[in-house]
Amino acid sequence: LADAGAAFDAAVVACPTDHEARHGLAIVQLMQGEDAEARRSLATAASLYPACPKPRNGLGSMLLEAGRTRAALRHFEAALERSAEPDDDDGWDASVNAALCTLTLARRGGAEAARWRQRLPKARLRLWRALASTPSDRRLHSLLREVDGLAPLDSEEGWAAVRAVMRDAAAAHRRRAGAALARSWTPPLLRPATCGGTLVIAFAGADANLGGGIQGGVPSHEFVASCRRAGVQHAIFVRDAMRAWYVRGLGGSGGSTFDGALELLRAEVAAVRPARLVTMGSSMGGYAAARAGIALGADAAVAFSPQVLVSPAARRDMSLPAAPFDSLLEGLELACDAEGLHAASLVEAVREAPAGVRTLL
Repeated sequence: LADAGAAFDAAVVACPTDHEARHGLAIVQLMQGEDAEARRSLATAASLYPACPKPRNGLGSMLLEAGRTRAALRHFEAALERSAEPDDDDGWDASVNAALCTLTLARRGGAEAARWRQRLPKARLRLWRALASTPSDRRLHSLLREVDGLAPLDSEEGWAAVRAVMRDAAAAHRRRAGAALARSWTPPLLRPATCGGTLVIAFAGADANLGGGIQGGVPSHEFVASCRRAGVQHAIFVRDAMRAWYVRGLGGSGGSTFDGALELLRAEVAAVRPARLVTMGSSMGGYAAARAGIALGADAAVAFSPQVLVSPAARRDMSLPAAPFDSLLEGLELACDAEGLHAASLVEAVREAPAGVRTLL
């Protein structure tokens, strides 16, 4: 830290108007416990580059920790106004911390508590937007429940506003994540003569790869290449950028429900006209492979360690042990409640399988 501080000090001396040098120096000063100096450096950085949200977020965090909640809120609001997008890193930090400040002020008693509670619906929308990119963040889950406790969401207009923000945030997150499907061929170059054979539809897990648990696994391009080497003529790699067990669809033509994702896949299957259809996946992808395989009437569904139960309450009832993906399932439960979706278990999927389906699980 001493070396880093010396380097930033030298940078400030060499270029006193460089806001990034001032901001970097503030971070070092804060880590060294030099709060007053860090606050001055951040204020200088903000004045040197008024359009930058970073020093505003830094000042807000320091003021919030010092108990100066209203002053912190002003800086977070200013940072959010200066963020390129409400979903980028700066915008996310500002949104969540602004919501936290509003909630903190609304918790307090006194004459002004009612005024701050009137601002909780806006805080709720900010938290829902932030949750789109970090669905496993239990801090957001807790803050949302607390907001709902102080300002119950009891009107259809309020729910409509939440769902609109969720749709917009999900669409933005999916755009950043990229395409939901990767094919082993290039549409529309599929010819009738190349149809038939085996079509493999692989569903990615929570890390957007095939297998490997929460971290690791095989990326889409490697999987598609492996299928080609194994003689599989057609392969589709599917991923859920929302990490929602595909219950919230794939976005775009993949819809916002599991059935919407199925409709997209049915169109892909119809274009290939395979002689044999196989779905596969691991963990979250295994759940989707089993459920989609049954719904699509696949010849086989290969599911490695799928979550048979995706409802946190159902998992608790069965006394299932804690798992790394529990916080994601908790986020999914919140989203399903808000959007009116049902995260069906694989038991339900088997029980409600269409007549005549003979998928080998």
